[in-house]
Amino acid sequence: MTAEARTLNVGAEVEKARHALAAADQLLAIGLWDDAMSRLYYATFHLASAALLVHGIEAQSHRALLSLVSLHLVKSGHVPAACARELTELFGLRNQADYDRHFATDAESAGIYRAKAAHVLQELDSVLVKGGHDSMLPRVCA
Repeated sequence: MTAEARTLNVGAEVEKARHALAAADQLLAIGLWDDAMSRLYYATFHLASAALLVHGIEAQSHRALLSLVSLHLVKSGHVPAACARELTELFGLRNQADYDRHFATDAESAGIYRAKAAHVLQELDSVLVKGGHDSMLPRVCA
C-alpha cells in the first residue's frame, strides 16, 4: 500500500468512527441503549482499523482486529493493555446487543460503556497523531 493510499484509508476509517460515535450518542440521548452499544463498538473498531493502518496492517475480520491490536499496538507500547481489553469487551457487548434476544441494558450501564469507548478512542487517537494523522478527538470525544 502506498503512503497516499494509507493516508486515504486511515481518513476513511476515522470518518466511519466519527459517524458511528455520533450515532451512538444520538441513540443514547433517546434511550435506545442496545443500539447505542453496537455503534460504540463500531466507533472503536473503525478507529482501531485506522491505528493499525498507520502501521501498515489491515485486519480481515473483527476477531483478527482484536488480535492485531494486542500484537501490534499493545506489545509495542503504542496503547495500554486496558485498551485492548476494553475493545474486546465492547465487541462482546455488541454481539450481545445485536444477537441475544434476551439482552437488555440500561442508562447506567450504557454510560459506563460510553466512557470505556471514549478511553479506547483516546488511546487509539494517540496512535494516529503520533503517526502524523489528524486527531479525531476535538470533534467527537468531548
